[in-house]
Amino acid sequence: MAKKTPRQIKLGTYALGCMRFTVYANLQNGACFSVAGDGPGTMHIGVRGPWADAIAHILHEATEAVAMELHLRYDAWPEFAHDSAGCLFVMNHEMFAEAVARVGEFLVPVLPELAKAHKALNRRQRRSG
Repeated sequence: MAKKTPRQIKLGTYALGCMRFTVYANLQNGACFSVAGDGPGTMHIGVRGPWADAIAHILHEATEAVAMELHLRYDAWPEFAHDSAGCLFVMNHEMFAEAVARVGEFLVPVLPELAKAHKALNRRQRRSG
């Protein structure tokens, strides 16, 4: 009987600005985050494929979460579906610098763990077929 391989790896819980996120790597393409009312939110990062894609996914989600925290993310127009893709980011250079600083501090401890998960999950994926 073949050994079942995990499709998701918990990396840990990390500070992102004034928020905390428990970060997971999975064998998907893309990523998402959610903010909890109490306790840390979650961030799911797809690591299928090239390492550069995984970096782009976590950078995208972390930057969007910080923009939300700093009140820089707005709905571009009212819509019933409330699709998060319909948002607009508005910031001056100082707020951009603040967002980048917060994301940078978040990425330093996360990236080594994400790299390990990327390697492990993609190796398991190649083996299982």
